[in-house]
Amino acid sequence: MSLGNSALSWTLGILWRAGSGTVDPWTTDNLKEEEKAALVQASGGTMSASDAGKEAANDVDASLKRDGAHPDQFWDGVKRSLSQGESSTLLILGGLALVLLGVTILPLFLPRR
Repeated sequence: MSLGNSALSWTLGILWRAGSGTVDPWTTDNLKEEEKAALVQASGGTMSASDAGKEAANDVDASLKRDGAHPDQFWDGVKRSLSQGESSTLLILGGLALVLLGVTILPLFLPRR
């Protein structure tokens, strides 16, 4: 589990999940890494990390897609939330857009060395 994925899942990921009802891409990557490690350990070291990674990715993706929670289903989740009258979804998505815009523009205003 990478530090970058963990940081993003606990920051932008919270807005992603709240706004769409789907799992964010950074948490998805963490889930795949955890399952990969579990598969290698359960195999007693007979399964290669590469094979375990492929199987973990397939398992996690299939499970999330079946439940309508895969990151690729973000807009479906947003539509589902809005159709259920969850107006807070618009506020959350607006917050996510502002955060992303801020992260993109902030470097322009930082002093250069």
